[in-house]
Amino acid sequence: MDPALCEEFCAEYTRHLNELRNEKNAALIAARAEHENLAREKENLIQAIKDGVPASEIKDDLARIALRREELEARLCHINWGGREVQPALGWPDAPALLQASPLST
Repeated sequence: MDPALCEEFCAEYTRHLNELRNEKNAALIAARAEHENLAREKENLIQAIKDGVPASEIKDDLARIALRREELEARLCHINWGGREVQPALGWPDAPALLQASPLST
């Protein structure tokens, strides 16, 4: 196996995996932010009811918020990265040497 090609492959593979992780992390951060915004919006609507706005005028908004929060919670509850806020970048500095030493490289 050509060492230069192996090293190039490993670098490109790591870059691609990190790009995918960054996209997933961005989506996770956006979902959490949306969840927090919906919680504030819900509190504002509840306060509006307390202030005298008829509940019938905002019940559709409350239902929309509840549905969207449930969707986000279902998506977020399946994510567990060992207590980390986001998935860390991948580093694989020994990969070229490991691949060249592999029985598959012969």
